[in-house]
Amino acid sequence: MSFESSGEAQAEHIIETVPAGATLHIALDLEHCGDFFAHPPTRDEVDAILGPLLDRLKQHHGAPPVIYATSHARGPGCTGRQATVSRELAKT
Repeated sequence: MSFESSGEAQAEHIIETVPAGATLHIALDLEHCGDFFAHPPTRDEVDAILGPLLDRLKQHHGAPPVIYATSHARGPGCTGRQATVSRELAKT
């Protein structure tokens, strides 16, 4: 996942690359790099990207993506949305 492009654009790229009906869950790598390591995005900034990305991928693939997040990235910026996705994935 990139903090430099919209969730919608990232979802469309994944959808073009990975066909519907794939047998493995899509995995998103959530980590801070470059300037974002020293200045992580706020929860609102993460939600503005991650929310549409997760929603679109779940809609297209029928299951929410798996999120891999580094310990640094699992801070206040992503904890709430990540917990929701983890609960949804446990139901599939």
